[in-house]
Amino acid sequence: VTSGLVQRSHLIPHSNACREDWKSVVKSLIPETQQSNGIAEKILYGCYDRNQTNATMPSIVEDDFNFIFLRGQSENLDNKSSIIFLPLLTPQQQLAWNGEGYFAIVICANEQIYDDCQFKLPNLKD
Repeated sequence: VTSGLVQRSHLIPHSNACREDWKSVVKSLIPETQQSNGIAEKILYGCYDRNQTNATMPSIVEDDFNFIFLRGQSENLDNKSSIIFLPLLTPQQQLAWNGEGYFAIVICANEQIYDDCQFKLPNLKD
């Protein structure tokens, strides 16, 4: 990792190209009955309701909960997709989430990414 600083990182990437990669992930989380009308795109890019004045919905990318402070984020999130965080929350817990800590599964492309980001993991080799 060339950047040793801890940086504010988007969990779901900010770039349009990366959002397109996430579209299939978002679609898989939406019930089939609600997958029409471009709902995944609305979640990832935001939308505007033409029937109501100033009725906009920002994308999930701009929401406060889409950020984490992470070492090496430029190399491991911006330049390549090397990390994914899966919160261990039920849908009800996600809706009621108020910024408190929670457990998550962290998947990295390889062991070096864990070290680069300074995650503290138990010794799983024993």
